[in-house]
Amino acid sequence: MNCGAEFVFRGEGDPRALQSAFKKAVARHPMLRAGLHQDRRGGLSWVRTDRHPTLEWLNTDQPNSVFANPQPFDLYSEAPLRLWIVADKETTRLQFEWHHACFDAVGGMLLIEDLFVAYDNEVGSSGKSVHLRVLDENILAKRGGMSIAAGQSFWKRVVATWKDYRKSLHLSLHPPIPLAVPATQRAETAARGTRYIVEHFDFEFLRSLRHVASGHGATFNDFVVHQLFVVLNRWNKTHGLADPRSHIRVVLPMSLRGPLENEMSAANCLSYAFVTRSHKQVSSDVNLLEGIRNETESIRRYLLPVNMLKKLAWLNRLGMNMESFFRDDSCSATALLTNLGDPTRRFYNRFPREDGYIRVGNMLLENIVGIAPLRPLTRAVFDIFTYANRLSVALRCDPHCFNEVATRQLLDAFLTQLRTTAEQADTAAQPLAV
Repeated sequence: MNCGAEFVFRGEGDPRALQSAFKKAVARHPMLRAGLHQDRRGGLSWVRTDRHPTLEWLNTDQPNSVFANPQPFDLYSEAPLRLWIVADKETTRLQFEWHHACFDAVGGMLLIEDLFVAYDNEVGSSGKSVHLRVLDENILAKRGGMSIAAGQSFWKRVVATWKDYRKSLHLSLHPPIPLAVPATQRAETAARGTRYIVEHFDFEFLRSLRHVASGHGATFNDFVVHQLFVVLNRWNKTHGLADPRSHIRVVLPMSLRGPLENEMSAANCLSYAFVTRSHKQVSSDVNLLEGIRNETESIRRYLLPVNMLKKLAWLNRLGMNMESFFRDDSCSATALLTNLGDPTRRFYNRFPREDGYIRVGNMLLENIVGIAPLRPLTRAVFDIFTYANRLSVALRCDPHCFNEVATRQLLDAFLTQLRTTAEQADTAAQPLAV
């Protein structure tokens, strides 16, 4: 459950200023110094500790094998955040890793913004002080209330409960099949030497994809989910794992932050939406995109992922062994897709830009990559995001099933599907190929 993020700057970072900025940023977010405590009955709770996240400096000729092959966090003995800085005279890379139970991508951007602000103030290149946003750590204790659901009418809650029941039944009756492992990789167990593979595209490519999506009455996110289903279905067919009765499931993160959480320090405040289709449906349903659009609209309108967390809370209070509930031999999704948009739009402060790139002190932010965690048997995580008028698509695969060659093949299959569909931009009313 390790998340990762890499920020690549043009320019050499000031070591003293970065060390000081990191210390100031961490001090504002209690979850970065949190640890697990287990009571006599096995119950777990977060406790404040005096642990401090690690920051390690590396030279560019030192490969960061730990970042490439994530090692588990021991939340009983270490802080839930690691940072490596890989720098030379021309480039500075900030490589973050954190445990997803402590904070999510939005929480990560809160920390990173604080680090950028503190560094900019330390270097003082702009000649003026940038102010940190106001945070209230007391809100952390209230985040379980999920204020995003506040204000729903009685009848809307009734409909939401009914829809949640139907969806839960559907999910339980149609468990997903894992992503097929290529035959050439099945005997390999060693982790590959790279954490992710990423490709970048100009804004015109993103515009053409959005045009196709809108031409079919769908959001860009729904369109990408549809394209991913097509690729996963084809991949499993190619590698001999495509029974027409089996099901593919794509999991989509959903933020639960409401107005109250705008001033909350870094934390995990999200749930998940699950979209499931059979191999037969993906292969033959000409209205697949329309069905996905209707389902995700219902998920957003009735906040169904909130109910999922409530059910887990009830099971926990009833004494359910949650460790066995989330056993490692159970596949919860075939793949995960996260669409972050432009992560820098999460910043409260507006940093100066040069040709679309953010300037932080004496460094220019040229590239961002965020990588979501992998659950057991969810063998692929696709991350889509934009920055500086550029679309980026990153893929992380289970390193015990996919080496770098197989990961590249899967990413190429997805990108080929997107490119092929982008060519339909002028004929968006035509049915999408499956």
